[in-house]
Amino acid sequence: MGLVPRPARPQRNRIRDQSPGVRQIPRSAPARQCPLALAINGLKAPYPKIKSDGWQILDANDITLTPAKYQALIAASAGEWSVAKNVYVATRSGWFSCRTACYLAAGRPAVVQDTAWSKFIPSGTGLLAFNTMDEAIAALKSVASDPLRHRQAAYDIAREYLAPDRVLPAMIESIYSEKT
Repeated sequence: MGLVPRPARPQRNRIRDQSPGVRQIPRSAPARQCPLALAINGLKAPYPKIKSDGWQILDANDITLTPAKYQALIAASAGEWSVAKNVYVATRSGWFSCRTACYLAAGRPAVVQDTAWSKFIPSGTGLLAFNTMDEAIAALKSVASDPLRHRQAAYDIAREYLAPDRVLPAMIESIYSEKT
């Protein structure tokens, strides 16, 4: 077999690669009303720069050490804001985080980067998709302007689109139905 050319690497989607857009998020109007935190760990993380940008830092190992700690983190949170890995965004895979599902089930709104999941789960209230940092800031402002409406919508989305009694019957039927 001959040499196989290496495919071009897609651009990464790390937080530092989205600067200055991501870096402005904590300074946006809603972030001043509701401080934003990053759960990170590692010796190479630029902690001083992250703090100077206005982020609070949570120890990722500590807050996820036990299910109870993770549940307490979500319960104490006003909601979730998250970027997706580039592979999910670039391929428009529809990937959806189990962490986001946990936030929604707890009645916490989520502002998350769209991987084309918005084709399957509604976006706009309670769960808000973004593709640019300007859209992310607008979504955070929307959540901050009416948190109770967004919390109720988040729970309703989890109940309608993610609850096992709603999802599993159709999935099992699809798996076991006879197809010719």
